[in-house]
Amino acid sequence: MEIGTKVWIRNDTTKASSTSASSALWLAGEVTGKTVQEDGASHVTATAEGLAGKTFKFVIPPGQDDTNDLMLRNGDVEGVGDNLINLPYLNEPELLACLQARYERYVIYTYTGPVLIAINPYDTLHSGDDVSSLKGNELFESFIRSIKARRPAP
Repeated sequence: MEIGTKVWIRNDTTKASSTSASSALWLAGEVTGKTVQEDGASHVTATAEGLAGKTFKFVIPPGQDDTNDLMLRNGDVEGVGDNLINLPYLNEPELLACLQARYERYVIYTYTGPVLIAINPYDTLHSGDDVSSLKGNELFESFIRSIKARRPAP
């Protein structure tokens, strides 16, 4: 993890050097400093975007790219399509950010590999965004077949 790397920072105010805190669980940020110790561990400093003066410090064990509190972040994810498995970094904060962005655009169905995620499927569907638009998608059809196979016989 080099200086300038885009990261997600767990919003734990005990790790912050300032007292102001956002209500978001994960904050988008950037690595601003790094030193490697003799044992191979990296001491990384990162700042959160939009929160001037808020810095976080982490120790990354040798051989690892991130920790539970500092995770790699994708840049532009617009071209990833409907399946988040295509993201270079698929981790908790990235999944949550992508689902939130898709929900805000009224795209309530998203795949992550063979898993179909439906966010608020009871909301009124907007034109062009309904279950019929998923027909023909191999992952969706596979999902429907697996549900039918689990149903008890009448």
